[in-house]
Amino acid sequence: MIGVLTILGYSLYDTVVVFDKIRENVRGLEHTNRTYSEQANRAVNQVLVRSLNTTVIGVLPVLALFIAGTALQSGPLADLSLALLVGMIAGAYSSIFIAAPCWRGCVSGSRRWPSTASRSSAARPVPRRRRHTASRSRPWGRG
Repeated sequence: MIGVLTILGYSLYDTVVVFDKIRENVRGLEHTNRTYSEQANRAVNQVLVRSLNTTVIGVLPVLALFIAGTALQSGPLADLSLALLVGMIAGAYSSIFIAAPCWRGCVSGSRRWPSTASRSSAARPVPRRRRHTASRSRPWGRG
């Protein structure tokens, strides 16, 4: 039971970090030409190295516990460390590669965040051209 609670806490923390970065990147999105999907992908890329480093640093001591538990033939220690080891790796994977795309899929079709098709370059307004007047065509100014 303690292994499951530890895994849930670790995975929840990792998921919150990813979602917080998405929220930070999406702020002010209406005033840019980027889509929600692009910003969510950018957030995952920014958090990826940090999450992987955190996972590796957490997995190393758990791996040492697992090796010690199996070498000493200690059943409960080996079981707990195996559950933590598998859970930490699965939690990191799900936080980075499953949670963010699922959230993006749920949000990108809503009214607040237009889909990728509506924000494409074909849908962007064309800038208006200035009309040339006679006074602007003369190099010396006013006519």
